[in-house]
Amino acid sequence: MKDRDKQVSFRVNTLKTTDEQVLNKLHEWNIEVTPTSIPHAYITGEEIRTTTLIEKGEIYLQNLSAMIPALILDPKSQENILDMCAAPGGKTTQMCALASNKAFICAVEKDKFRAERLKHNLSLLGAKNVNVLVADALGLDRNMKFNKVLLDAPCSGSGTGNERIEQAWLERHTRLQRKLLSRAIDVTKVGGIVVYSTCSVLTCENEDVVADVLSTGRVEIARIDNTYNCPTATPTIPGVLSIKRQGPYEGFFVAKLRRIK
Repeated sequence: MKDRDKQVSFRVNTLKTTDEQVLNKLHEWNIEVTPTSIPHAYITGEEIRTTTLIEKGEIYLQNLSAMIPALILDPKSQENILDMCAAPGGKTTQMCALASNKAFICAVEKDKFRAERLKHNLSLLGAKNVNVLVADALGLDRNMKFNKVLLDAPCSGSGTGNERIEQAWLERHTRLQRKLLSRAIDVTKVGGIVVYSTCSVLTCENEDVVADVLSTGRVEIARIDNTYNCPTATPTIPGVLSIKRQGPYEGFFVAKLRRIK
């Protein structure tokens, strides 16, 4: 039974199958889905969590907003890419799919249990050329250098509807976000790209963090155009993407930074 108030979104895992094959199976099971403006992404108001498509790694349940950062990073064959806070692996496996398993990805996760979940999802979805590093991303050697870095930072989750946020907790996390973004820039080659994202709608976790690193002169904004027609709010920094919590979209923030020195 279709329930528009409980829509879920999923991504077709092109490392194992095609959109056509998935849609044919769903049609056989009388499951209706709606395509979106995001490549290989669909929404449905029907039960899909128990299908064999998930068990076989042919689709991955993921919010539409959470698919945007990897698309903006745009991983390419032979690029060295860092995913700084990688578990459970939704964005890591998406990057593998976008690069057809031809990029070289270092996926960092400091929690050993979450790292095991990351490894499980990498295996399930057929993601290759990924080195899982169980470590604190703040301790990454500054001499490491990547073409591109994705930092989906720990945050309040205010974009998902979490409204119970203690001020002391928020202050600790905004300090952490600044440190993580600074380290992301450290390990990015000059001319390389850093994508910073959160599932937050709070300026202190988003634009304020980006403004802090912009003030160092080490990076500049690489403008993001809303080519995926997400519902957006007006950010305080031109060129970043602020996605509103609306319909199947969670509130999300994405900034693309180019290292210039």
